[in-house]
Amino acid sequence: MLRFGVQAAALCGRPSAARPAAAAIGAAFLKDVRVCPVPYHGGGFAGRECHSIAVPGSIVSDALEGLIPAPQLAALRTVWAACAGVIRTLNRATEIPAEEVADLSSALERFVPDLQVIFSWLSVSSKIHALTHHAPTFLRRFGSLGSYPKQALEAWHACFNRAQAQCTADSFLGSCAQMVQQAALERLPLAERSLSNWKTRKSAAAGTRKAKTPGAGRLRVNKSSHRQTAVGARKEQAEMEAWADGRSTSAITTMNAYKKRIVDAAKRSAALAALLVAETAAHAQVENAAGEAVARTDDAAPAPAVLAEIWNARGGEEKQPPAEDDILEEEGVHPAVALTLR
Repeated sequence: MLRFGVQAAALCGRPSAARPAAAAIGAAFLKDVRVCPVPYHGGGFAGRECHSIAVPGSIVSDALEGLIPAPQLAALRTVWAACAGVIRTLNRATEIPAEEVADLSSALERFVPDLQVIFSWLSVSSKIHALTHHAPTFLRRFGSLGSYPKQALEAWHACFNRAQAQCTADSFLGSCAQMVQQAALERLPLAERSLSNWKTRKSAAAGTRKAKTPGAGRLRVNKSSHRQTAVGARKEQAEMEAWADGRSTSAITTMNAYKKRIVDAAKRSAALAALLVAETAAHAQVENAAGEAVARTDDAAPAPAVLAEIWNARGGEEKQPPAEDDILEEEGVHPAVALTLR
């Protein structure tokens, strides 16, 4: 949803307005949320950064105030507020109550339609489709979505990379067998005991490490920037500027494609309208020609009075040719001979 505000700025204003909008969002992330884009996956936000952004979603709306139209800004505030509740439900690795599942399902049903009303260029991606259509079903079936994250599967990449270097065999199945044997040996009680020095750290009491006063240094807002090195600050700023450049460029490309689709649709509508007008005119011309032909036929036909005079002149009845039996009877031919002749 971060791209909606930047895309709205690129569509409603000039394309160059996308860069200030993306820069404003990036500055708010650095100052208020204290998150930075990761140097992988295209330089976006991942994991804990996404969670930190989603909960205080009003920061994004506040940063875009004055850069996008008021209706879209209000819609963006509503969407971020709804998204915060959805993410709190999705990220919990506990059993979700049935009432909360019902609330999530109703919220997701309105999620995409409400977005498409304001952000008409929105295209439903596979992730949005999975979130709105399959996440509630999965949640009802298994009770939790936070217990099945993709990070656990992605963590296996490092495991397989390490195993590929250690478990070298003549075949793939041989390497898999070595990997299973190594994993079994690592889980032996004696091996675990040899690695343990029997020193454990007890957990702190509940609420011990929480901030007690508004000025406590544990609060993120009270952490001063001097705790970070100048090199680190410049690196974060450069990464955020690269993120803003990438998002503004992507927004301009998306909006140009959206405008092109609108122009192409208008051209197709005009061509169809012109074709419909031409077909209507052709049909009308054919009907007029058919009517004129019928009128000429009616004018060339003889009048009823003329037909009556011709009928009376022929004696009122048209004479029929004599039948074959009448001819044989007049000539006096015997019936048996007549049958033979037939």
